[in-house]
Amino acid sequence: MEKYDYKKHVTEDLYNYFMNDMSEEDRFWLINSTNNEDYEWWFDKLREADCTTGLASGSYTFSKWKAEECLCHNWDLATEAYMNLFMDSSYDVLEKGPELLDAWVRYYIYPDCFDDAVDKLRNESQENQ
Repeated sequence: MEKYDYKKHVTEDLYNYFMNDMSEEDRFWLINSTNNEDYEWWFDKLREADCTTGLASGSYTFSKWKAEECLCHNWDLATEAYMNLFMDSSYDVLEKGPELLDAWVRYYIYPDCFDDAVDKLRNESQENQ
């Protein structure tokens, strides 16, 4: 079994959302805004979306088996996410099962992935000018 690359997949999901589900005008504002309002609005809107992290429903894969496969060989990342997101919390994501843990791992790495997807969008926009 090949190790699932969370960062690659979340970045691709975001980029695909930008290209397929976002209007051309919204893409323009996201990549050209000089203030952070547009960036932050889209960052917040997509952070918990099922199409990017799965946190809205508690599952990105909608399959316990697929979530376990994603987590397989990513236990270090899952542990890091768990320690940083839940260490001081009474909420125990591990009790909820692999689908929710998978969604929280996606949520944990989301900021870097969002930046990478926006950078890719900006670079492609500049190349097409």
